[in-house]
Amino acid sequence: QTKTKTAVLPQKEHAILTLVDGSKMILDSMGNGVVTTQAGVAVTLQNGQLIYAQDSLHHAGEVLYNTMTTPKGRQYQLVLPDGSKVWLNAASSITYPVVFTAGERQVKITGEAYFEITPDKSKPFFVKTAKANVRVLGTGFNVNAYDDEASVKTTLVHGSVQVSNKAGNIIIRPGQQATVAD
Repeated sequence: QTKTKTAVLPQKEHAILTLVDGSKMILDSMGNGVVTTQAGVAVTLQNGQLIYAQDSLHHAGEVLYNTMTTPKGRQYQLVLPDGSKVWLNAASSITYPVVFTAGERQVKITGEAYFEITPDKSKPFFVKTAKANVRVLGTGFNVNAYDDEASVKTTLVHGSVQVSNKAGNIIIRPGQQATVAD
């Protein structure tokens, strides 16, 4: 009996950006340059990566949120307004503010994302999922929070993070993984 090997094709860059007004932009069909400007923030597409560049360090007013969504078999890289980097895996989404205001930096994800967070002790960074919250105490980590999975898995590459849910919290170190089930 002969087994045939199936080639696994590399994932392609593709994402849909949903702006605060509900309009959608298919990013892989656009060229490099400014995609939009929201609340004084230029949103630029550069070689398959979306970058938020704040014109001013001070921002007053309502907080505006965008959502990045990747379909199955696709991925996308995003640079948040604070310079933090996010690699969004297939069939995933991240909702984030156009500008991080005073107090804390918070994003919400479904699916899976890898983060490298820009340090800012005055503004802690939080990743919210349906089952758990991750507070960033370091920088490089992955969160797997697909809705069809029984648990949320947070894996730390470097630094430290605190994972919490209604049952309590735990701090993990590099090479460790925290699993939160229902």
